[in-house]
Amino acid sequence: MYSSATGPGGRASIVASDTGRSVYWSVKPATAWPYNFKGIVKLRYHSGFKRDAPIGGMGALGSTISGGVTMNKNNGGYATLTGTAYTLNKFRFSVLPGVTTSFRPN
Repeated sequence: MYSSATGPGGRASIVASDTGRSVYWSVKPATAWPYNFKGIVKLRYHSGFKRDAPIGGMGALGSTISGGVTMNKNNGGYATLTGTAYTLNKFRFSVLPGVTTSFRPN
């Protein structure tokens, strides 16, 4: 399943792999400055277990950064992307709410 949000602050997306063992994320802030992105992928499993995976990276002007979070064997659940990009000129671009995807059991 794939989810994305686009707004005045840019675009963010999250997608689960077919195997249910990985979740991939990407962000592209609407900035003409280099930026530092700091965020979390919140993993919520159907078993009740919860895990927050810190993510982040540096981006050049107009670029997209991306990454992935791996998981052990699980009973499925959902993942939510949150975070903020900070530019050198002190602007902030937050991920819009609702960038969430489900992942299947593996």
